[in-house]
Amino acid sequence: MKLYNYILLSIFLIVSTNMLQAQVDTLENGSYKVTLSDGLEVIVFAAERNDRGKLPCYYVPTNLQVSKKDTTPEFSYMTYGEGKIDGGLMHLLLKWGFDAAQMKELRSLLRNNLDSNAVLYGSLSTEQSDRMKHFKLSDSTALGKILNNSLTNHSQVPLNAGGKLALSWLFSAADAQAISRLLQRPEELEKETITLYLKCRVQNGEQTYYQEIALEKNLLELVFSALTFE
Repeated sequence: MKLYNYILLSIFLIVSTNMLQAQVDTLENGSYKVTLSDGLEVIVFAAERNDRGKLPCYYVPTNLQVSKKDTTPEFSYMTYGEGKIDGGLMHLLLKWGFDAAQMKELRSLLRNNLDSNAVLYGSLSTEQSDRMKHFKLSDSTALGKILNNSLTNHSQVPLNAGGKLALSWLFSAADAQAISRLLQRPEELEKETITLYLKCRVQNGEQTYYQEIALEKNLLELVFSALTFE
């Protein structure tokens, strides 16, 4: 059995080297767009000020990413066979939310640019989407078609930050050989996306409504740090 750990070195394809100026912009319905210094844009809703003078804030789920155990991405791909590839397995864990540094910066930006008594309590309350499929793998290329046809198991879309969506694939010999080649092509990874669907509960004064959201990233953005080319 042979294990492939791929690392994509062409980070410049998807990550800008220019640090952006962090800022807070007012939108509508009590919402704000916060841009972190790494360029991540976050939508935040402010609720009514409580009796202690605090301004409760909640963010819309965002920042889909590969989960990490310590610093190791939770992604694996392996092929098996004696002298030739007879098949393959792939596992991927995804989550949404922020790391500690991003959360600290977001809280600081809200206090310094929105309201000195702003308190970030976490994400909006979320529920499973009304869509029949709670997540979607695109299939515009050969890679996408293989991933859709070979998906064998998946968990539910996580409703809380840090919760994990587990995806597993079992590949035939021909598909495993193709995947081994396609994973080494950034242009193929960039064309295919994974989208997670959630429904958020928004409180705006006395009005409560639900908003469907989609968290989407292409495979190049998701798994480049977990891939190594040999």
